[in-house]
Amino acid sequence: MRCKQIFLLLSICVLAIGTSYGQWPTAVKVISINPNGATVENGQLETGYVLADLNWALKPTVGCFSNTDSRKFKGKQVFYASTLAAKTILDIKLVSKNPKSKMSLYAYLIPLEDFSIPPALDRCVTCRQASQGGVLLPGQEENGERKLRLNAIQKGYNVVIAVCGEEGVEKGSYTLTMETVK
Repeated sequence: MRCKQIFLLLSICVLAIGTSYGQWPTAVKVISINPNGATVENGQLETGYVLADLNWALKPTVGCFSNTDSRKFKGKQVFYASTLAAKTILDIKLVSKNPKSKMSLYAYLIPLEDFSIPPALDRCVTCRQASQGGVLLPGQEENGERKLRLNAIQKGYNVVIAVCGEEGVEKGSYTLTMETVK
């Protein structure tokens, strides 16, 4: 338990140092989202890391997911970051290569001068999540696909996208597709 506390403290320090200099922490893969089409990233969950504390997501200034849903986000997490221009909608789709793999997706918008990632995220403009556990119609099967949408209405923002496994899920291949709509 003591080891986890020390690791969490060191992680927060590293994230705080990275964000104070106006750049993304090294744990984040910075991508350029195509403004006129789709951007595709193939990834491996095993390249991410587990966040020991998910209390940041429960803050009213973040509101990413509920305590009940938190188990869906307790596995390894892989972070991507980019910018989203004003008056742009971003559709994000996660497809697990193994449809039975329990992966989830969340994304949030923060001001352009902010480079915060969890657990150092204190507030965001908006946060959306898509996770396994929705109601399936008779005859329908889980397909490993998650979708969400973010909207930069009046001004541009930094966008952070996280692909994560459910509690205990630390491996899995996926395709992340981001498409802008003006």
